[in-house]
Formats: sequence, C-alpha cells, structure tokens
Amino acid sequence: AKSMAHFPHVMLVTLYDVLLQRPVAWVTRPYAAEGGEIAAAKTLVAHLKPGDIVLFDRAYPSLALMQAITRKKAFYIIRMRRGKMGWRCVRQFDDDQAIRRTV
Repeated sequence: AKSMAHFPHVMLVTLYDVLLQRPVAWVTRPYAAEGGEIAAAKTLVAHLKPGDIVLFDRAYPSLALMQAITRKKAFYIIRMRRGKMGWRCVRQFDDDQAIRRTV
C-alpha cells in the first residue's frame, strides 16, 4: 500500500503578533477543507483591531478577504503570484473601493 506519511493532513493558519512575539489566534482545518487557507484566514479577521497590519504569503489574495480586513479598518500586505490570477482580485477590489496602490 502507498504511504500517505508525506502528505499534510492538517493546515494551521495563525494570526501572530510580531511585536509581542506570540500567536493571537489560530485555526486548524483538514488540509483538503473547502476554501483552503483563505477560508481559514477569514475566520481570523474577527481578531483584528483598527490599525493592525496583516502580512500574507502569496496563497492568500482574495477579494472577500481584503474587503473583510478593510471593514475592520486594518491593513494588509500580500505577496502576489506572478500572472493574472491574483491580480484580478486586486484590480476588482481597487475598482470597488477606489483605492490607489503603488508598486
């Protein structure tokens, strides 16, 4: 039988305070859960305070996630993937929110 030992079974998405050097909140989900890391990250938005800055890796560009963070009056920095896929949601958010970005 083929071993699944190398395949991740659980994802852990953590909201971490870099100044206090401790996790604020986290969520664990089955690795193959619907919505993936973005859905997990959305559940952590409730823990944000106005003025917080959230750093994301390139797996996270999502119009709904950016809107949720903005509604909390927090900010975000997301590393974008090459290509059009991730930038599509940024352009749509920019059009919807009339926010200007600098690159």
